[in-house]
Amino acid sequence: MLIQYPLTLKCPCNQIVIPYGSFISFSPEYHPVCSSLFISDEWIISTRGRTSIDIYPTVKFEESGPYFFNTLAALCSLTQSTLSNAWQIFNRSSLITVQALSYEELIDRSNATLQQFIRNTLAEFKRIRRLISTHSHSMFLADYNTKFSTSHVNNNDTFIEFSSLPMIIENCSCAINNECKKSIGLYSYYDEQLIFEIPNLFISCSIIQGVLESSLECFFSQSCLDIVQWYIISTESIEIPILNASNTRFLPETPIGILLDSLMIEQWGHHIQYDQYFNQCATKLCSYTFISHPNPLYVITILVSLFGGLSIAWRIILPIIVGIIRNRMRSKIFPTTNIQTNHPLRLIDHIQCVWESLKNKLLKFNVFENEATWNNEYHIRTEILDTRIYILCLGISIIILIIYTLLIIQTQSIIINNPSLIQFEHLQKNSKYSSTLNCPCQNISIEYKSFIKIKMDYHPFCSSDFILNSSIWLNQIYFSQATLIYSYIDYRLFIVSQFQWLISLCTLANETLFDELIRFYSNTFISKHLQSRENFEQQVNVTIVQFRISTPRTFLRILDTIRSIAQGNSIVSSTMSNWYFFALNRNVEGDSLWSQSRFYGENNNCSCATNAMCTSQATINGSIVPGFRVGCYALEALLQSTLQCLYNITCINVLKNMYYFSNITFRSLDPLVSSPNVTVQTLINELMIVQWETNVNYDQYYLSCASLQCNYSIHERVSLMYIVTTIIGLFGGLTVVLKIFVPILAKIVRKIRIYHRQQRTVMTMTRIEEQQQNNNN
Repeated sequence: MLIQYPLTLKCPCNQIVIPYGSFISFSPEYHPVCSSLFISDEWIISTRGRTSIDIYPTVKFEESGPYFFNTLAALCSLTQSTLSNAWQIFNRSSLITVQALSYEELIDRSNATLQQFIRNTLAEFKRIRRLISTHSHSMFLADYNTKFSTSHVNNNDTFIEFSSLPMIIENCSCAINNECKKSIGLYSYYDEQLIFEIPNLFISCSIIQGVLESSLECFFSQSCLDIVQWYIISTESIEIPILNASNTRFLPETPIGILLDSLMIEQWGHHIQYDQYFNQCATKLCSYTFISHPNPLYVITILVSLFGGLSIAWRIILPIIVGIIRNRMRSKIFPTTNIQTNHPLRLIDHIQCVWESLKNKLLKFNVFENEATWNNEYHIRTEILDTRIYILCLGISIIILIIYTLLIIQTQSIIINNPSLIQFEHLQKNSKYSSTLNCPCQNISIEYKSFIKIKMDYHPFCSSDFILNSSIWLNQIYFSQATLIYSYIDYRLFIVSQFQWLISLCTLANETLFDELIRFYSNTFISKHLQSRENFEQQVNVTIVQFRISTPRTFLRILDTIRSIAQGNSIVSSTMSNWYFFALNRNVEGDSLWSQSRFYGENNNCSCATNAMCTSQATINGSIVPGFRVGCYALEALLQSTLQCLYNITCINVLKNMYYFSNITFRSLDPLVSSPNVTVQTLINELMIVQWETNVNYDQYYLSCASLQCNYSIHERVSLMYIVTTIIGLFGGLTVVLKIFVPILAKIVRKIRIYHRQQRTVMTMTRIEEQQQNNNN
């Protein structure tokens, strides 16, 4: 039926809400490393080689290898669980279809939804990973990349305080660049000389960052893997095959960070089952419309019904016309002579003559005239009487028909093919048509991107010199020994972390908006019928407001989760601004490491042990830094800060020249564009956006709807022409019916009258006879 009637076939679904999981199956294929022996416990143990893991520098494979492959195994597990959870959520979402979709329509709509699901899943995973990376960069990580320094404080007891120092890798400081890296190699067990540098395998500022910077290039190469296996021969070593490059869409030298951004997926492996969808739709009937010519029986019926009325009408009209024509022709052939008299005929007399003539004709009018009864006076009178009854019934019927027809409210449907926007809006503005106006859309599902454009203006900081020249600025305000020299409340311990957070927040806000806009634009505006401009703009504006409200919530929910985890688990910051460690040296062989919370606030009465949001005014050498605050965590203090200092060139120069003078210029922010006194938390709540610009194009929506026709109804009384044609059409039928039944009815009436007359005559005769008898007696 779909092939024969593709435009008009409609099959309503009994179940219009159908879960995607009921007709879409999913079996993803992951990168071959996630199913290889490289993430097995046996291989991880074997990479330790022939000695202890604690002896050799981290650039040696036997020390870094176990961490590397352990982290790789964790990332494979993380991506699989992430995708599994996302797919379960997707399965609970539903496809809404009022009518059963064709196979092509279902494939197109499902693929569009799946592509949106894939984009959203990848974007959210990438966003979470970057937020965690930024947060962990400012945390104290006691891993194999951490260096410590100690300081002694002498009083009754000797305190040994611990401070962390960022790693410096190949002249790159992890304090300002989280992507510092150095190659991992195989070193001699005897003289610690480099034997073999493993291609694209690195250590970095953290274990996971080293893994993300590295690639699996060596493990796709048999020769490279042979060298590694030769080197790590031990009692735990195992034989392991290389990865097959034909089983992956990625190049062997692709960084693992890029693999992770793709969730380590080779193929998503979704399969759409149309038969399952159709069964869920459970349609019980289908309807379609087709154009056909009237059948012969219908044509004959209409012709017969009109023939009777037209024949009667012509029987009335033609004699009059013929009479007029004959009179005119007779007057031309036999002209009459006017005889003047002294007494001309008066108008009233003429009218009286006409009336007498008309009355005589009416009295003798006989529609039942029959040649067989011309000489029978009784039958003639009977026929005339039947004619009068016939005319009376016909007149009453026609009057009733006229009254009924006049009371009919006729509904007239008007169709406009290929209506223009001007025509549609004209009909919409006319209250006579707007209530019944209906313009079906050829495309009932229209993507927002076809008629909505959204533009955002970000906070000026996100396009300032602090972002454009971020590496120069961070190097200018960084000092490697800051944690050893300055107090924990000195702003110089916070400035690098806070500016790194500001830079990351701008980047993440931009990426979040970009991803959410793609998601928003791919959503559809569903309307079976063309909407008026007012209704359309009202619905779309509500959707845009919801988008503006919901988008920051997605970002803030992730950020708040990370903040809660940090405080709930008492994670120590890299500058030890919330907790610090100390040991009591009492000249014993061993001692315990103690932790103590920091205090902030005007009276130092807010403890980081119970409140992560404790802050104090930021100062440098006792001088206040306007707007900025310090506290338990660099992020928490930043969120309560304002960027007031960055609107003042003097304050910027103080920060720039904290350690040494530089003639590099960093321009201040413009207070006319944004307010200096707004907190960073408020800016983040708006995703660093200071202004939204939206453009809703109704004309594009109208074109996308692609309505082929509009129809509307007009309710009005029938016209005089309709009344005349209706009466003519029914006149013939009435005359036939009345000619059949009136004589019969008249005959019955006459017999009843004769019977009653006879009865009265008999009764009268009986009374006369009785009276005569009484008189004789």
